[in-house]
Amino acid sequence: MTHRLSAKTVDITTLVVDAIVNAANSDLVPGGGVCGAIHRAAGPELAAACASEAPCPTGQARITPGFRLPARFVIHAVGPVWRGGGAGEADLLASAYRSSIALAREHGLSIVAFPAISTGIYGYPLAAATKVAVAAVRDAVGAGGPLDVVFACFSEEALRACEAEGVAVTPSAGAAPGARAPDDGTPRSGRGHGGGLERLRSPERAAMMEPARVVGFSTEGVSARTVLDVGAGAGLFAEAFLAAGFAVTGVDVNGEALALARRSVPGATFVEGAAEALPFEARSFDIVFMAHVLHEVDDPEQALREAARVARGRIVVVEWPYRREESGPPLEHRISPDEIGRISSRLGLGLLSRRSLARVDLYSFAPDSARRDPACSR
Repeated sequence: MTHRLSAKTVDITTLVVDAIVNAANSDLVPGGGVCGAIHRAAGPELAAACASEAPCPTGQARITPGFRLPARFVIHAVGPVWRGGGAGEADLLASAYRSSIALAREHGLSIVAFPAISTGIYGYPLAAATKVAVAAVRDAVGAGGPLDVVFACFSEEALRACEAEGVAVTPSAGAAPGARAPDDGTPRSGRGHGGGLERLRSPERAAMMEPARVVGFSTEGVSARTVLDVGAGAGLFAEAFLAAGFAVTGVDVNGEALALARRSVPGATFVEGAAEALPFEARSFDIVFMAHVLHEVDDPEQALREAARVARGRIVVVEWPYRREESGPPLEHRISPDEIGRISSRLGLGLLSRRSLARVDLYSFAPDSARRDPACSR
């Protein structure tokens, strides 16, 4: 029986195949990254279909129609959050690929396209994830009838990782069609950054982000000493918190950005970790600060839930204004105030304030623990 594995840089939502695989969250709700792109391209019918299939445990997969996509079906595979490699991540990731192949076979499909599952906000190192993915797919397709698999690569780095595992590379005319560049300095998902990471600390970006004003509003009216900067990137906001006298810990999935942050802000502590699975104990920080995180993650509700878990006194969310602008992400990749309100309401967070600066919107929330503890505010 024959099968063929290939890789190319391409926007997975444009592929005319039997099924594309979505890097889904366990609730099968629309998120950021490839998950959000697939839901936007498929239309609202996809979310409705997913609701009837949820939840989906990590390492497993579900299948729905493709609706407005060129692909006939979408297979929703839930990969693991990277926790350092000792929590069974490789087995769970391999299982997600095998479960997807099994569903393809059950439905008589001939061509399936995969993204790099778990390598975005879930933080799985790309080379290690690719090794697991290719091995799992080879084993799975070799055990059944003919099935072609395409690894749809977002970047040249992902393409070369597939090539290093012996996957045939299909020539491509550069970047993936429709793929968007990182949005003016939010290195949340480990992607490459054109122009160098140093631009994330440029005077132009600092002027746009107004870190000193943001920190001032973030700490107004709260007795605080410790700050967790989620999605710290290159450390621009961490530096501002440190200058204001706070003890700062930054967390991000992008190791290269964190290396720059450590060099630039030696007085802060930086660790690798995902917003949706923060590597800290409950109520560890007076303030949890999240700049340009919710619109990037696959599961914004889980990210905010994690922030509430580790916060003692306040959660601050900074997001792009919900309007079309020349810089920053396009409107369809931003998160609306209504959506932030719905998520915070479901989590029982109390909105303390909302402010709009020239280029960012700030939301301050109190977790239940802070509302019960008068020592957390003044």
